[in-house]
Amino acid sequence: MSGRRRWGRMVFLAALLGLLGVLHAVAANSLAVIVAGRFLTRQSPARRYAALTTGIPSAS
Repeated sequence: MSGRRRWGRMVFLAALLGLLGVLHAVAANSLAVIVAGRFLTRQSPARRYAALTTGIPSAS
């Protein structure tokens, strides 16, 4: 692999990790994310899997 390609991958990885850090910080302080997390963790494993797979929470 050429040095230029390696450099591009390193820059991409650094940018990706930086962006994930920013998203983590914002989500940690978001009431909507906290409420959604609590909702999902209170579901049975089957319902939790279905909600995370489809993006649609099951009807209660």
